[in-house]
Parts: sequence; structure tokens; C-alpha cells
Amino acid sequence: MFDADFQPESDFLLRTVPFLVHNSEIALVQTRWKFVNANECLLTRFQEMSLDYHFKYEQEAGSSVYSFFGFNGTAC
Repeated sequence: MFDADFQPESDFLLRTVPFLVHNSEIALVQTRWKFVNANECLLTRFQEMSLDYHFKYEQEAGSSVYSFFGFNGTAC
């Protein structure tokens, strides 16, 4: 699932689909993403910093203890 403005890298499916194919217990693969214009203004830079925190700490912590974590929508 991608938002209309999401720009996946050309090998996105090659890197993500194997997680689903090789493990029948996985229901989704949530990938990390970033803002392409993060350095163009202070607001988008702050948004990217917040998103980095979310993926690096919140998602990782929930995943490591097999806890439910939020579905982010794009890049899933």
C-alpha cells in the first residue's frame, strides 16, 4: 500500500516480498520511509525527525516484545 505521493525505490518489492513468502506467520511488512524534501524547510525536517523516532524506537520496541504496533499505511 502506497500513498499517492510515495516514491518507492526500484527494488522495493524484491526486498520486501521474501519476508511474506518465506514466513507464513507474517501478515504484513511495514517498511521505513522518509521525506524526500526533508532538508528544504524546517517543518519537513521536524516531521522527518518525528518519523525517525517512531520507526527506530516505537516500532522496534513493539516488535521486539511481540506487541501490537500501529499500521502506518504507506510502505506496508
